[in-house]
Amino acid sequence: MDDKQKKQDGAAYSPTKQESPKRATAAGGVFIALGTIFGTIFGGFAFGQPSAGFIVGLIGGALVAVFIALNDNIKR
Repeated sequence: MDDKQKKQDGAAYSPTKQESPKRATAAGGVFIALGTIFGTIFGGFAFGQPSAGFIVGLIGGALVAVFIALNDNIKR
């Protein structure tokens, strides 16, 4: 960063100040996808109702994803 750009930003520039690395967030979206896929397969083979399995898998995966997101926010 050159002096001209430092002056335009208007903020104090400190080359010694280092920001702490941010922790990566946990990804729970995979559970929504897997829940829908496995729910459709299981519902189709076990009950002959792939649509019902899709809905149940979607809800189950969404619940797991919400739990992971809430758990991740608590740890931050």
